Amino acid sequence: MSTAKKIGLTAGAIVILGIGGYALAKYDTGSYAHVLYEKTLKKSSKDDTQVHRITDKSVKPTVKVDNKAESPKSNSSGIEKALQEQNFTGAYAVIKNGQVSDSKTIGKGIENGKLYQVADLENTLTAAAIMKLVDSGKLSLSTPVSKFYNESLEVNKNVTVKSLLNMTSGITNNDVPNDQLQAGDNILQWNLNHANAGTASTYNYQEINYVLLEGIISQVSGTSYQSYINNNFLKPNNLNNIKFVSKVSDPELATPFNGNQKMTGGALAKAMNSQMGMNQIMASPSDYLKLMQILVKSYGDKQGFTAVNAQDMTGQLESSADGFEGSAGIQGYKTAVKISKDGNSGIILMSNNSNGQTSDSNGLLETVRKVFITERNYN
Repeated sequence: MSTAKKIGLTAGAIVILGIGGYALAKYDTGSYAHVLYEKTLKKSSKDDTQVHRITDKSVKPTVKVDNKAESPKSNSSGIEKALQEQNFTGAYAVIKNGQVSDSKTIGKGIENGKLYQVADLENTLTAAAIMKLVDSGKLSLSTPVSKFYNESLEVNKNVTVKSLLNMTSGITNNDVPNDQLQAGDNILQWNLNHANAGTASTYNYQEINYVLLEGIISQVSGTSYQSYINNNFLKPNNLNNIKFVSKVSDPELATPFNGNQKMTGGALAKAMNSQMGMNQIMASPSDYLKLMQILVKSYGDKQGFTAVNAQDMTGQLESSADGFEGSAGIQGYKTAVKISKDGNSGIILMSNNSNGQTSDSNGLLETVRKVFITERNYN
């Protein structure tokens, strides 16, 4: 464990609350503070935990969502057949000719209109928020991290905002708190107090990178991370079905499963909080696909938005020959998305059954790739 360091930054307190039924733990993140039960398995291997495939783009283009009509009949049956062939159960939405369809469900016992955990794909939003600040001239990717944490984190000046996005900062935190952090505890401060400054320029998946990015967003914008996301991305685009967990009520959630086993509230909370700084967002397929479309149209392959290397997972979207794609998961939920380069076609799959391992979410991404081809063929 590293030597504790002082922090000169104020962050929001966190409170974990139980919800009825499957008792999903909730956060009170007035700023960018996040709930933490404990880190599970992440310390030993990134392959044994959650998936970090993602990407993002900023908010500006107006994208129409077909909230009333069903997915076009011309491709609906083809997509559903393809999903059935892949044994997919859950909810999905598609983009056809630039329009995002309503969310649909497939599989026995899957309820319509529910929200799903997006897991590491939240990093899409974090990266987009950073890029928005860069575009407005308030921040630079080359800005040293020490500018924001000079009294609380000892890092070389060559460690920049870009280093955090790419997870090449060399900053690590492999400590696990002895107990659940309580109200009044500060997740950002806890990370800073347990941070170690290693060798920069070497990729290492560490959640602390995006915790620090959220802190930077708060400092530069003068508001909390959640407020910045809500005011600049969600509200302007009427994305009412993308919510921070603290704002989600019990009936809104898709009941999570791990195989045939329904997950308890404690097990789900532990899975959600195995990564600090992420896993706060729940969403419907259509709204999250619309958000991804907006970000892709705004940023595309712009440096800082997409992952630099497909093998180096950061929670950002990855750029491929035929579009942008990403997948992520925790125990109980998994999500995969793929969108064309122009944003006019795409698909998102969200499932409430996952073992939380990388292979599980990667498998869903493979399904997305196959169905994406089917969807484009029917367009």
